Amino acid sequence: MRMKFLAPIAALALAAGLGTAAQAATTVTSTFATGAEGWKFGSYQGGSTDVTWDSATQTIAKINHGFNGWGFLASTAYLGDKSAFLNGSFSFDLSDNQPSQQYATRPALVLTGANGKTIFAKGLGLPGPNLSNFDISLKASSFYTGSPTNQLGSVSSADFAAILADLEQVQIWADWTPNVETVRLDNVKMAVNTGVPEPATWALMIMGFGAAGVTLRRRRTGLAAA
Repeated sequence: MRMKFLAPIAALALAAGLGTAAQAATTVTSTFATGAEGWKFGSYQGGSTDVTWDSATQTIAKINHGFNGWGFLASTAYLGDKSAFLNGSFSFDLSDNQPSQQYATRPALVLTGANGKTIFAKGLGLPGPNLSNFDISLKASSFYTGSPTNQLGSVSSADFAAILADLEQVQIWADWTPNVETVRLDNVKMAVNTGVPEPATWALMIMGFGAAGVTLRRRRTGLAAA
């Protein structure tokens, strides 16, 4: 009887453990502890070059650049079907040695996907000379259509989902002044919404509750027969 009672508890524990594993698998990070990790420097409009990896600070940087509208281009780990990240977050630490207030509304994040469609994150302010944290919610209301300097319209939920399902490029903005500047990037993280269990977790939990129900029914039947 004791083993039957413990079975549903074990099933629920298994469900919780597998849910945590699934969640970890849907988090992409770049800490640049050992190198540039496949990141480049370029533009959503085309063109790219290498970045500098700073082993002392474990960051990547573009030193004294004057590229208009360019930024850090994410590695392939952030591309492809990222539907699981809908309503999740994209965060990073960014610095600029001489940001200009006139650039404060520039989009910190630019996403391109769904056959070349590009959207821009709404302005979150300027990075500072020291690393500043940016955290962008991966939902339609956080982005707009148009250009870095002109918000033409909102992004529909359907369009945003389509872009996440086929991410072709992710650019972290690194043009914060009309002058030559040095920018650094660290601690990039693309994460699922941890407040909502994933479908696999729900399925395992339901199975666990089902097993608990079967065990309780058998126990009641046994007691009635006795």
